[in-house]
Amino acid sequence: MPVETTTGDVQWTFDTQGDAVLSPAVEEGVVYTENAGSQLIAVDTQRGESTVRSEVDLAAFPPMVMDGYVYIAGDGGGVYKLGSGAAEKWAVESSANVTAPLAGMVTRGTVYAATADEQVRSLGIEDGEKRWTFETAGGVQSRPAVDDGTVCAGTETGTVHALIEK
Repeated sequence: MPVETTTGDVQWTFDTQGDAVLSPAVEEGVVYTENAGSQLIAVDTQRGESTVRSEVDLAAFPPMVMDGYVYIAGDGGGVYKLGSGAAEKWAVESSANVTAPLAGMVTRGTVYAATADEQVRSLGIEDGEKRWTFETAGGVQSRPAVDDGTVCAGTETGTVHALIEK
């Protein structure tokens, strides 16, 4: 719940109708989190009112907000880009579940996803087109780290891979 930073007073509260266990993401006056049905909701930070509900069930990872769009991993596989009003911009379906929070780099125009089939995938933010895939030979359970064109992913086998985005 947002708290007034100088006084500690509560500005508003919002009832998600159940557990809200994912870390929320905030951008441009909107907080994105999940409701009890594991669907993405958007709450206006000024009024504390829900403005959006998506039809996509979220995987157990927080949404990623980048440059005015929301990127989510769907329950059962898939990566989705949502625009205003939760309108789906693109969807990349996959038989392999996403196994870690998404990472992104808007300056490179890329979203990175780690999947259950032991891969790190690079997807273009405009259309979701797969740019490249790297076989990790071990599950990736944490968000890939991104810095200046290098994507780092650690695996369950104790290996860290530094991948260069070209």
